[in-house]
Amino acid sequence: MLNCPVRVSKAFYLSMPILAIIFGVFLVFASGVRIPPRSPRDQGDFFLVLLAPTLLNAVVSLTLIYKAWTAIQDGYARTTPGKAIGLLFIPLFNIYWLFQAIWGFAKDYNQFIERHRIEAKKLDQSLFLSYPILLILSFLPIPCLPLALMVSYFLVIAKTCDAINALAATEAHNSLRVTPDGSLAYKAASIKATKIPTKDPNEISCDKCKFVQWTGYEICQKCGAEFN
Repeated sequence: MLNCPVRVSKAFYLSMPILAIIFGVFLVFASGVRIPPRSPRDQGDFFLVLLAPTLLNAVVSLTLIYKAWTAIQDGYARTTPGKAIGLLFIPLFNIYWLFQAIWGFAKDYNQFIERHRIEAKKLDQSLFLSYPILLILSFLPIPCLPLALMVSYFLVIAKTCDAINALAATEAHNSLRVTPDGSLAYKAASIKATKIPTKDPNEISCDKCKFVQWTGYEICQKCGAEFN
């Protein structure tokens, strides 16, 4: 079964970090936590108050990473959506994996649109590389580093949303074909360059979901309906 990319709300993913900050400020004042925290107890209370908005923003960010990797699964991506998220929770290893999940996506996305001849703008790999670096360095007291990290974060979110939506909106993706061996064929690609899975290269359209695919299947590769 093939999961086609679905458009994501760019405004939602860009606004969630801001809303999380506003929510955190509200909780700080509503809870009466001393600012700045002086004692260890004050520091603990301050951490607990900000934990909820931090986790909220983290969940939203991880959701976007999951959707991004889902959009380019054609058998050549370096990882699956589940691994892209799950391996980020392994201590120490996640420092390495952060580059694979963020920077690696930009590289695999560019290869994806080249491989399927999709007319979409390539992602700036240097931008997706700079964000993990800035995130790791954020623990150091470097002036202007928080600002640079924030700008990089919002740019990565915006570009990732644009990339997913480009695949969902392109004519090539809307006419996606699936071959019985699991490979993908796009309308934008030359049919002659696509491996014909059967002696009959004709296409069949599912009566239920109208998904067009190669003949040779017993069930629709999108909705699972049986062919007569």
